[in-house]
Amino acid sequence: MEAGKKAVRKLGKRVKHLRESKRWTQEHLAALLGVEQSYISAIERGLYSPSFPRLVCLAAIFDMTISEFCQGI
Repeated sequence: MEAGKKAVRKLGKRVKHLRESKRWTQEHLAALLGVEQSYISAIERGLYSPSFPRLVCLAAIFDMTISEFCQGI
């Protein structure tokens, strides 16, 4: 189970890094994804793992394939 928690934390760090590299706020990313800002915050802190459809949407928002988006996680 620890490996799953590590993956969720890595995913959160990845989302935060990508968001910050675009100079977007959590609110902006949330609006693009159609969710609340608190959802983005929970993902970035590694408290919540998004569903696969949401992962696909996140990858698309960052103009990446799902494979590129999840690389190294």
